[in-house]
Amino acid sequence: MSLQAQNEENLRQVQQYQQAKELLNRARQLRTEAAASLPCLRDACFPPHDFYDPYTRIDKLDDSFRRTNGAIIFERTKNYLALLAAHNLFPRGDIREQVIVRVINGQIVNIQLIGRYFSGLQQPIQQLKDLAALLFVNAAFPETGNSLDFYFPADSNAVFDAENIQQVAHLVTSVEEINLVQNPGKLFVNSTKVMTNEEILELKYEQMESNRSELWIVLARFCNQHQAIGGIDLLPEWLNDYVKYDNPIPLPAEFTNQCNCTEQLQRLRMMLGMYPTSEIKMQELDNDKLPKEIKRVLNQMPVWYQNKITQLAYLADSFKIGNMSDDGVVIQCNPDIQDLKKLCQLYK
Repeated sequence: MSLQAQNEENLRQVQQYQQAKELLNRARQLRTEAAASLPCLRDACFPPHDFYDPYTRIDKLDDSFRRTNGAIIFERTKNYLALLAAHNLFPRGDIREQVIVRVINGQIVNIQLIGRYFSGLQQPIQQLKDLAALLFVNAAFPETGNSLDFYFPADSNAVFDAENIQQVAHLVTSVEEINLVQNPGKLFVNSTKVMTNEEILELKYEQMESNRSELWIVLARFCNQHQAIGGIDLLPEWLNDYVKYDNPIPLPAEFTNQCNCTEQLQRLRMMLGMYPTSEIKMQELDNDKLPKEIKRVLNQMPVWYQNKITQLAYLADSFKIGNMSDDGVVIQCNPDIQDLKKLCQLYK
């Protein structure tokens, strides 16, 4: 074999190795974030390279850039972390090494969270203090040392102690006995087990279509207890008009009177897996990353589905049209509303 042929073969093997490594990185990241139902953790495609080119880890940025842009990076990262916390997931390790930014002409274009190892236990709040210090941000951290109190300020009455549990509990034996309008803040106990908001939604969603007050109340309960809504397939499409980013309808009194959050719309969006504000600008995907036929159908769906499919496409190696399948890096789905909803349910 000639020297040129040998060099070409070596280059081919290196390229094959790099491609395999990138596919592995994509599959690992997709599997990790699937545990949180693919919330909004990025605004552009995931860079599967080991060094994240063309992104830069924030701990590698110079001091002056971090001073100028630290507040923006910190706020975005805090919201990403809160979206994970709503699923009771917390990135382990040093957060300063898990946030990457893309900078063009001195301006931040994209910000991503690339946590790979999550815990079901809250991490020390020092993790957040170190992040704030790196970014030259003066954040007001809770005296409790509880990161949830930082992500979701103490504005909820959803936590009950043993002394008042009898006053807030309501024993039920059937779904008909669950009356959220009469008992909006009570715990419902069935067979000695406290029912979750998810269970209540699953049992009552058909009734809630005709009784919107109960749906708004259960949504407020999700927000008060900062619990992500898993059953997005049970939500009516008209809810989209209230949570969309472009000119949403004001939330009704049935929700606002029960939701103990200062930023109620933002909190509700987060429980749906959406980024809380319209400040985030999702990078448009090329047709090879998300076929135009899929985009056309997706635009007809509620925004919480649009966000989830977009996050999935950002992570996948490719998104193709065909019978639904997911091999970890190549996503395949028909351009059909019901099929796209089923695809989302794979990551519930």
